[in-house]
Amino acid sequence: MHTRETFKKKVESEIRGVQVRLLAFKTKADMAHPAIRNDYNKQISTIERHVETTKARLNKLDLANEHTLEQLKDGVTDAWSALQDSLQDTISKFDGKH
Repeated sequence: MHTRETFKKKVESEIRGVQVRLLAFKTKADMAHPAIRNDYNKQISTIERHVETTKARLNKLDLANEHTLEQLKDGVTDAWSALQDSLQDTISKFDGKH
């Protein structure tokens, strides 16, 4: 079982990694053919929403008492999973397209 601070730092680090990948994806989207650029931008928006949801849930950990901490950790984990799934789907969908 992770302590609150260890768990939070781990997820924050992973979010930073996603944001780096997202920046690269935005660059690719900017250079994409106009016919698929809109699809890229929709996917980017979805990922950004997942990032914000994950961050918001993560911030709630600071306010959690011992009784609600595990429940909030589960919420962060669920949000993180959705973020990862969305990122992987986007990368898979557009891999190799220009």
